Amino acid sequence: MITIFRRMREKLIASGSVTKYLLYAIGEILLVVIGILIALQVNNWNENRIQKNEEIFYLQKLHQSITQDTATYNNVIELLNEAIDQVSVIQSELYEADRQTFSVDITRTLLSTYHRPLERSTWDNLISTGKISLIRNNSVSESLFQYYYGYEENVQIWNQAHTHYTREIIAPFLMEFDDTSWEAFNIANDNFWGDVPAMMQKNIGEYRDEALFRNILRFKTSTMKSVKQTYIDNLQMAGSLMTLIEQELENSAE
Repeated sequence: MITIFRRMREKLIASGSVTKYLLYAIGEILLVVIGILIALQVNNWNENRIQKNEEIFYLQKLHQSITQDTATYNNVIELLNEAIDQVSVIQSELYEADRQTFSVDITRTLLSTYHRPLERSTWDNLISTGKISLIRNNSVSESLFQYYYGYEENVQIWNQAHTHYTREIIAPFLMEFDDTSWEAFNIANDNFWGDVPAMMQKNIGEYRDEALFRNILRFKTSTMKSVKQTYIDNLQMAGSLMTLIEQELENSAE
């Protein structure tokens, strides 16, 4: 092709026709420009294809992370339901005149906390690298921001309040008021405490006479219900977000 154009140029020069040579030169320039435009278009197409494949990869990883989160939410909600029921039993037994000890392990029930971190490695990677811009659907990206930052603002705040009260109020009270059963946390199985006997509870009447203990039961129930509701809210948000991502992946496959 280059040889052909060279011969044409040589003939035009030899003919001495300036007009024909100018037309040839303009045509040659146009061909070069068209070639550059085609090359740019191909390059843009390749770049878009690479970005689209990368977007699909991250959407799939995010979907996996949120699926894992939903399993965590369901597990914690189940634990909270069990704990709320157990505190209800303690409150009921507190006023049974003929009962001497609780049927529920109050140590395990009252000292348990329920903070569970999200699986956010993919999200953190997107933010730290600036690749969040790969996700072109604004509804998906906005929902992701709401999901991850909403968890921090809602679930973590309630968990922090619940954990703080448990560690700073409930634990010191139980440590001072009665012997504490570490068997509930399987520590005794490792012989951590040697031959220290299991929990020797004071009788229920002594617990009933403690206003702090009665308030602990009320506060524990209230905060666990609030923590549970935040997990339920995030579980619903996770379900909606997963549906959005699934729809986006389907659209990308078309």
